[in-house]
Amino acid sequence: MSTPKMTFGPPSLQLLLLLSACWTASPCTGLALAPRRLRLSRGPSDSSPLTITWATEGGLLPAAVCVEWEAALPAAGRGLDQPRLGPGPAPQQRCASGASTPFHDPGVNATTQVVHSMELRGVDLPPGHPFRYRVATVDAAAAVVVAAAAVWSPWQAAHVPGSNDEETRLLVLGDMGLYNVPALPALIQDAESAAQAGAPFHAALHVGDLAYDLHSYGGSRGSRFLEAVQPLAASLPYMVAPGNHEAGPHNFTHYRSLFRMPDQGVTENLYYSFDVGLVHVMVYNTEVFFWPDYFWEPHMEAMLAWMEADLQAAQAQRAKHPWILAVGHRPMYCAAPLGSTGRCHEESEASRNGVPSQCPHNNPLACKPEPGRRAFPVEPLFQAYGVDLAVYGHIHDYERYLPVLNYTVSGSVERRADNATVYVSPGATVHITAGGAGNSEMRKGECPPPQGACSPHATWCAFQSGFAPRGCQGADHSYGRLTALNSTHLHWVQWSHTFDRVVDDWWIVSPSHGPFA
Repeated sequence: MSTPKMTFGPPSLQLLLLLSACWTASPCTGLALAPRRLRLSRGPSDSSPLTITWATEGGLLPAAVCVEWEAALPAAGRGLDQPRLGPGPAPQQRCASGASTPFHDPGVNATTQVVHSMELRGVDLPPGHPFRYRVATVDAAAAVVVAAAAVWSPWQAAHVPGSNDEETRLLVLGDMGLYNVPALPALIQDAESAAQAGAPFHAALHVGDLAYDLHSYGGSRGSRFLEAVQPLAASLPYMVAPGNHEAGPHNFTHYRSLFRMPDQGVTENLYYSFDVGLVHVMVYNTEVFFWPDYFWEPHMEAMLAWMEADLQAAQAQRAKHPWILAVGHRPMYCAAPLGSTGRCHEESEASRNGVPSQCPHNNPLACKPEPGRRAFPVEPLFQAYGVDLAVYGHIHDYERYLPVLNYTVSGSVERRADNATVYVSPGATVHITAGGAGNSEMRKGECPPPQGACSPHATWCAFQSGFAPRGCQGADHSYGRLTALNSTHLHWVQWSHTFDRVVDDWWIVSPSHGPFA
């Protein structure tokens, strides 16, 4: 591999003339190299640089990719693309070769794109400081790698990753597609308002099922989805988890290829972890238990071994990152068990106990264990290492559970004067299902969604909003805001676009962290 070539400083007149010559020589190249679908992702630690990922249409490989950033934003009321007024440091630039990978959709009527990525290194700014950036691709016709690339993206605003001694704020959404997504504008506005108020979210967690689906229509739906979420994903790290809709007909190909999560070169985005302020986030692949044509026992064994090693390391870092958050797609628990059995359906059981299973048409009630396959239990790991919170999607609603292990509830629950629920020193993991961000499968109706108590047989379930709408009832489109205020207080608010209000408000108060007894 060749050594990356780098250039710093503002573009010179000579470079601008070279840019003009390249553009005149190949006018169509500009369209092929136009950066699209920008998105950010975090590295494994707070000190890791942000990674910028984007795409260009067609298969034209550039000579290099470039990023330019500037510490100061334009004055209030001026667009991001307006020049900064007044004195200040010059914009910084970095170019590198070999950061581009062609991706040809394997389906019928497929599209071809080039996926580019670059780490935003050298941003010498304090944690949480705002900055703006833009990216570009350099025409291969250019004689040298230059910072004045053929086509630049519009400027984007973002924030330097924060330190571990401040509040940690995360947006949480699941099962969001391209259509029937009325909550997306609210998500984008929420992120923008928080940034303008000086309290930006540190990441957005999309807990599986993206675009519906990334591979549909030769991959064009995935491209349109990434364009739709760019106002959110280009402004704060957009961290994703694999869901059943990512499987597609080609073994998670789009999901593996289009994103750049931590350790992407090793685990292909299927499982990874990162530290963000007070929280350690562990993303794992629940789908490994449900696709026997794609995953076999070695995959499950490798992931479980990685999960245990990751949780061991996180346990040793509780002083810096006291809260451990697990993120997957298929939940371990349900809002309504099978009759009065006191157990959930086979799909939840398979997710909880790591049982290799087949679920025809992804129907939870049709799941059947694969005969002769050994299990890889996940829930005992959560207990052994004191995972505070586990968040899933898959079910297109919002569900909050009591602290639970093997259907046994523990810890105490209090009700505050403002009607918020408080879990005090929970003795087990608190589970959340947050799969109602919006998609074409969610029911439309003239009546409000169901809301309130879960099934009386689901003694582990505390609250639901939008579970199993019937008759004229529609779905509840919602997403979560998670805040770790300090080492003892974790706060979740579920915002509903359907009800236009907060539908759930709860806390975990935990004076200490560690394995659950």
